[in-house]
Amino acid sequence: FFTGRVVATLFGLISFPIFTRILTQEEYGIMSFVATTMALVVAIAKGGLSGGIVRFYTEYNDTQDQRTIFSSTIFFRGLISVSISVVLYLVVLQFAPAYFGLRAAYIPYLMIMSVYVFIHPMNMIVQNVLQISGKTILYNIILIIERACPVLFSVLMILYVNRQFSGYFVGLVLGEACVSLVLFAWFLSKYNVNIRKVSG
Repeated sequence: FFTGRVVATLFGLISFPIFTRILTQEEYGIMSFVATTMALVVAIAKGGLSGGIVRFYTEYNDTQDQRTIFSSTIFFRGLISVSISVVLYLVVLQFAPAYFGLRAAYIPYLMIMSVYVFIHPMNMIVQNVLQISGKTILYNIILIIERACPVLFSVLMILYVNRQFSGYFVGLVLGEACVSLVLFAWFLSKYNVNIRKVSG
């Protein structure tokens, strides 16, 4: 786990000089503001499920039925939590300029990131399952891809595709979506999900 985190952190260090070169000072400030906002919203959207995985995994891993209860609960409750969070997030955005003094220019970028608010918490939930189930190599690969893909897509969008600052956020969402495809392909191949098995 240490190795994967160190390599993933290095991508953050590599991306820093890239974005400071291709973004203006104002754009970099907006990027930092959006990143801080996302950290808060994602923490709320997870609803404590990622921590609950660590707490309850061993208690629900003895039989196939228990594993189905566990996987169904985190999957469907995760979907409910992030869906409610995205709706509330979009509602708050409508009032943000008037009531929070937020510049209207920020709103389109925050709207794009509503997709990120839906995808990223679900990815974190599955990543915790990977970690707690001992899939160390796959976990580290996903961790590195999760850091590398958004940087790669964002740079490509800004420089070659979109050629606008909004391309940075579109790139983040596309990178997160690629990670999601890998994570859920693994999760759904290893665990059964059944809405009738969700634990109260």
